[in-house]
Parts: sequence; structure tokens; C-alpha cells
Amino acid sequence: MKLVTLVLVLGVLAIPGFVIYINHEQNQRQDAIAELSARTDARLARVGMALCTFRHDLEERVQGSREFLRTHPHGFLGISPAAIRLGIVNQQRTIDALSDLKCAEMQP
Repeated sequence: MKLVTLVLVLGVLAIPGFVIYINHEQNQRQDAIAELSARTDARLARVGMALCTFRHDLEERVQGSREFLRTHPHGFLGISPAAIRLGIVNQQRTIDALSDLKCAEMQP
């Protein structure tokens, strides 16, 4: 009987320690997940800002190319109007692909 009692007492004493250990492990995992999430959010913000900058640059290039074509309808030094228009179409396609981005107003 003494052995059974000893085993029961040790078992009862071990349960809180095991529960504390499990809680500690879960807290460490949650902290690691929170840290990873924060780093991921920061990276996504930087990527979003870079894509917004890229889109803004393309918008300015399209506008500049359109203005250039108005003042130089025949192109310039071997650059045909068709080549300029093709560049506009390609840049506009990229702008359209990035249209879902929520970008702050860019300052010149």
C-alpha cells in the first residue's frame, strides 16, 4: 500500500508541474508567433510602399510619354511614336495590375 500511496502522491505532485511546463511552452510558441507576425507585417508594409512607389513612377512616366507625343507626334531621333505608344500600353498594363493597392498620396 505504501508504494501505491507514494506513486499517487508523486503523480498528484507532478500534474501541476506538467501543467506549468505545458503553459510555458504554449506561451513561448505564442510569443514566437507574435514576433513572426510583427516582422511579417513590417515586411509587407515595406513591400506595399515599394509597389506604390513603383506604380506612382509608372503613372508619371505614362503622363510624360503622353505629353511628349503631343509635342513630338513623329517621335524623336529614331524613336517612333509607335514605340512610345507601346511603352505607354505596357506601363499602363502594370499600373492596372497594381490598381488594388491602397497607396497614400505621393509627394513630388
